[in-house]
Amino acid sequence: MKIFLVLYFIFFILFCLVLPTVRVWRQQKILAITFKNTDSAHDYIGKLFKVVILAAGFPALLYLFNEERLPRLIQLDLPPSVFYLGLIIMAVSLLWVMIAQIQMANSWRIGIDYEKKTELVHEGFFNYSRNPIYLGMHGSLLGFFMVLPNVWSLVVFLIAHILMQIQTRLEEEYLEKMHGASYADYKNKVRRWL
Repeated sequence: MKIFLVLYFIFFILFCLVLPTVRVWRQQKILAITFKNTDSAHDYIGKLFKVVILAAGFPALLYLFNEERLPRLIQLDLPPSVFYLGLIIMAVSLLWVMIAQIQMANSWRIGIDYEKKTELVHEGFFNYSRNPIYLGMHGSLLGFFMVLPNVWSLVVFLIAHILMQIQTRLEEEYLEKMHGASYADYKNKVRRWL
């Protein structure tokens, strides 16, 4: 289990952040990471996301190298069935995010691309959720909390939830300006989450 949690975070970062960024670069010569070093709300959220990703992996590393210190993170007592459900949610969420990113194809970005207009994706998972990638990230962090239930993983989940709520609203506002009536129609047909 110790190795699984660390490998999960490595796989998540590799398959859900690094490889899609490389794919977009190779196909379009565009850097898919759009967060800059300004004081805008968009870029500030980007900085906080980096901290949350690192914070999410911290208990897994602590658990791997020093299991005795983990109880100091205030373990929560949950039934064993929650642990197994958490593993399933983590696995499904990782696969979900990867598929949604493939479906997004060349429109995939980390953040808002103010410089290049992207196509509106409404096929596949995007036919059921306007934000399936963020939905999958929610699932990954929820599953992680269920597998390693402590105050740290709960706080990381809650902070990530708030950041994703803000980021989706920023992105949807931008998409509505960029795509106009077609996005407004899409927004009326498809829910934000599910």
